[in-house]
Amino acid sequence: MHIQFSNAGAQAVQLAHCHASRLGQDNVGTEHLLLAVIELTDMAERDEVLRDMVGYFGLTFDRVYAEALRTVGTGSCTGRARRPETQMLTSVYAEAHELALRLGSDFVRPRHLFLALIPADSQEYERNTTITACLLFKFGLDFSRARSDAVSVLKSSEQERCSLAMSDD
Repeated sequence: MHIQFSNAGAQAVQLAHCHASRLGQDNVGTEHLLLAVIELTDMAERDEVLRDMVGYFGLTFDRVYAEALRTVGTGSCTGRARRPETQMLTSVYAEAHELALRLGSDFVRPRHLFLALIPADSQEYERNTTITACLLFKFGLDFSRARSDAVSVLKSSEQERCSLAMSDD
């Protein structure tokens, strides 16, 4: 399966690699993608839906970065230009792609990546515990509610976008 990323989605993937490098980690994991997606909410190419979702959960780059440092610390890997991605991270990309298609987008955007990082419920959290899920849990996210709330925000933004496109005709 070939996953097409929007420019901002590709930027999130690139930033995830930068965060792994900055933290001296051997691999790029979901925690690095979470940092990248949250960092994008503060950058020039703004996605209001993503900003609303991240803000709704009270996540800021500084808070998540500090918790990531406490949780995983820093590694000693240096010098490697491109680090391999974990299997879990590639699974997140695939899930983000499926979500994007279901929501009517051909491209994976940071909002889809963020949603794919949130476990669907506590059972999925227990089955597939990722560092990101642990970080989000530490911030008090109720996974079932968080996922459904985020999907609702995405669906309403997609419906609004479709309504605006139809009114332009």
